[in-house]
Amino acid sequence: MRKTKVIGIAFIMIGLIMILHHYISVGRIADIRDIANHEFFEVIFLTAGGTLLVSSCKGRRSETE
Repeated sequence: MRKTKVIGIAFIMIGLIMILHHYISVGRIADIRDIANHEFFEVIFLTAGGTLLVSSCKGRRSETE
């Protein structure tokens, strides 16, 4: 696996673990009063991971063509 793909998967896993932690500790997946703490970082990690995965797949496709 390429390094970019591994980092993307790691970021997505961190985001999902943060969502699980927030659900276990608060009892809700999203809390509007806590938007500056957990939800902000969850979204950042999920978005960065998804972007890295898409870019690594797209870059790999263009290399083979």
